[in-house]
Amino acid sequence: MRRLFAQLAAWIDSESVRHYQNIIYAAYICAGVHAIVSNPPGAVTRVMGEMFDAIWTAMLIVCPLLGYLGNWLRRHNLSGLWVQLSGDIGFTFATWAYVAAIVQATYAKNATFAAWLAAAIGLCAIGVVVRDIRLLRHVVVRMAEIDREDEAG
Repeated sequence: MRRLFAQLAAWIDSESVRHYQNIIYAAYICAGVHAIVSNPPGAVTRVMGEMFDAIWTAMLIVCPLLGYLGNWLRRHNLSGLWVQLSGDIGFTFATWAYVAAIVQATYAKNATFAAWLAAAIGLCAIGVVVRDIRLLRHVVVRMAEIDREDEAG
């Protein structure tokens, strides 16, 4: 039990957002599966229609899975960073689509607690996308430097 608490403390103290990002991703996947299984009427369907709701629900599942896959692949090659970026962009879009639907459904006068939470997650998601882009840029620039060094040496 002591080892478990030590691992938990190390996880919390790591200063990495990846652990929290994984929790949010898992919640989005669960929400997407729940929407498919129980088909609850929601703000996205009412505001944006059934077709967009179907696409949005798929994004709730597919985009976090792309993020997980990209995170795993990036340990092996550069394509993992691109996969992770695409998943994070889709995740961000799905989050902001939900914010737009909630605000529209409440007529922007009485923003609900859900809209505020989703907006906060959306802002964090934008930060994650910017982080992905910066990391990808850094890796590409560094690879170009290594290629130049190999050609010169």
